[in-house]
Amino acid sequence: MVDLLRYIEHDFASPVRTDAIDLANDSDFQQALATAAEGQGDGEQAPGEEVRALARAFLEDHYPTPTTEPAGLGDRLADLRGELRGSETIDPASVRRSVSDLFGGQAQDVVAGDDFTSDRTLLQNAAVAVKLLTAFDRVNAARVARQVRAAAFLELIAADAAIPADRAEMRRLLSRPLRVPPGPLAATARTPVRRLPAYGSPGGRRPGTRPRRGPRTVPRMVAAPRPCAASATRSRECSKRW
Repeated sequence: MVDLLRYIEHDFASPVRTDAIDLANDSDFQQALATAAEGQGDGEQAPGEEVRALARAFLEDHYPTPTTEPAGLGDRLADLRGELRGSETIDPASVRRSVSDLFGGQAQDVVAGDDFTSDRTLLQNAAVAVKLLTAFDRVNAARVARQVRAAAFLELIAADAAIPADRAEMRRLLSRPLRVPPGPLAATARTPVRRLPAYGSPGGRRPGTRPRRGPRTVPRMVAAPRPCAASATRSRECSKRW
């Protein structure tokens, strides 16, 4: 639950962090999101609603249930962090060995494969869709985030860009925030603004003045009748008074 909350609250909240993992790609899904966010979609829905509809359709196609795993390397990507945590020591040699044992090949070969490329794109799109819909109950969001980070970690290892020399560095590389494309995210955050009628039009008013209110109605107070004595004389007096 802690990892899930961190994923919701922080991982997508830093679009300018240089150490974040960029989820943008040139897939048909993200191109459609960008078009919808700019208001150039079908025109039948507001940009934010169309973006959500595209994200909803993507999740329904690839994640019909919360336990569905559409990525071919999904299980191994999800297990990479645990595999490294189980190592007695963390250094470049042990990291490469753990990757080789888990994926059946060197990081360079894994990253160069078509399966990795398609899985990385799918997982990036899934993370974007989950964020746009806040559909954390429809998809195992923490698992998807873990898989995206593992894929980015493999790319760093394959390129010799950053190989952890200790556990602290390993945890940092496997806990990097995820950066969602800003356009679709901003489109879903927009709230329609209620515009007041223009001055001079029916219902309009002069700028800076308060709306006109109708006459105030004060309820009329009616005194309750007072009880009269039982005698005939008092009864006649009561009749005259009331």
